[in-house]
Amino acid sequence: TWSQLLERLARHPSVSAPDLLTESTRDKTSKSQLLYQHFLAKKVIDHQDETCLIREAECRQEWHRIVRECLYADVPSTMEDIADRDHYLWAYLPIVRGVGVTITYNFDNTLERYIAASRTSEEAKISRGYRAVINQELPPSDQQGVIYHPNGLLPFEPAERASEKVVFLEDSFADQLIETSVGHFASLAHYLSQSTRLFIGLGIDDPTLKHMLRRNAKRFPGHAHYYVAYTPRGLD
Repeated sequence: TWSQLLERLARHPSVSAPDLLTESTRDKTSKSQLLYQHFLAKKVIDHQDETCLIREAECRQEWHRIVRECLYADVPSTMEDIADRDHYLWAYLPIVRGVGVTITYNFDNTLERYIAASRTSEEAKISRGYRAVINQELPPSDQQGVIYHPNGLLPFEPAERASEKVVFLEDSFADQLIETSVGHFASLAHYLSQSTRLFIGLGIDDPTLKHMLRRNAKRFPGHAHYYVAYTPRGLD
């Protein structure tokens, strides 16, 4: 969960700021921004003896590395072990493989790894079974197995290409919201407007997603989407 990821980041040796999470009045995006600014300030102090300060782009890159490290902490390396822990995701693989686009607001590539691991030997010879998209434009709807990460992608395998931008900090969410008002993510808005969509295992905390859903509701008031949240057994 987002809260667990923030706790891991706060306790990471490169951040070491668990006290920044104690103020319960702050929302999650504000807390992530505080942790990053604390990390950035430490990097500047650590390199103050150099002829120039570390560029923020380099700090962002290292921050993404730390986020990835915290994201996959204790995650098994094999899909068999992940499947043993998984409560529901595997059951939707036939749908994900068959529909044109599956949108995930998570940074991890578990869906992609699932698809690759579930290929037949013949399928493995010709295709990896999916196409990961991390930019703002969705591909044509006739393509299948597309996994779209509007908030960025940090793959499990360090050698795989990660997105240059990861929407996790308060300023990045604000920038993304501005981008929607000037026409960016138009293909995603069009995708939501075409037919009923099913939201699974998604916390409705993302301000850009809430903005797009609200705008879609006002433009197409009779067009409903559905949200399904997984509840562990024994909890109300």
